[in-house]
Amino acid sequence: MRSQDPSQIGVSSNTVGTHLRQVFVKLGVQSRVQLTNALRQEGPDERPASAAPTPHANT
Repeated sequence: MRSQDPSQIGVSSNTVGTHLRQVFVKLGVQSRVQLTNALRQEGPDERPASAAPTPHANT
């Protein structure tokens, strides 16, 4: 999953970590391994029943 240095795509590693933590919470996982397993089970376009949609802060 860490195939690219975040600075090569113009973001900090802190930004990547922040977004990953938000995804972990939404999907109910605690690690990248669990995230990978959840995506393999559900598919990237499927949302687990436990994940509720959240409104965007800037809308």
